[in-house]
Amino acid sequence: MKSTIIIIFYCGIWLVFTQGSDAFLLIGIPVIWGAMWVKRYLTPINTHSISASHLLQFIPYFLYESFKGGIDVALYTLGLRSNTNSSFYYFYCKLDSPQERIFFSNCVSMMPGTLTVDLQGDWIEVHSLNLNNQTISELVRLEGIVVKLFNSQEQL
Repeated sequence: MKSTIIIIFYCGIWLVFTQGSDAFLLIGIPVIWGAMWVKRYLTPINTHSISASHLLQFIPYFLYESFKGGIDVALYTLGLRSNTNSSFYYFYCKLDSPQERIFFSNCVSMMPGTLTVDLQGDWIEVHSLNLNNQTISELVRLEGIVVKLFNSQEQL
């Protein structure tokens, strides 16, 4: 059932890109079939699925934090906010898999005034324009959100 929905979705996208031309039959169907084969047989078995309900909760959080981060950096850039406590911080990440840690580190870069500098195993080096307890609390909160996103029973 899940594969059928994905195939229909890919076919719909291909039809939009080709504007319904004959290329759909000649090229689209073999390419979609090949992509599904690669996904099914070449994807590592230990990949993590994402919870659909937690993804719907994560999207507004991510958009809000990204917007807030953009405003924060703009205020520093325009000189409207000058009191910085710019510093590097090593955050110990408790996430299970490398995929989760990479996802988390990418999200950290969208938080207000933070940027992931390096990811080595369980440690993430974060640069913060204003490092304080609230910044660290937000990192812990984001880590909890990522845990829920990847470790729920309801999977996509």
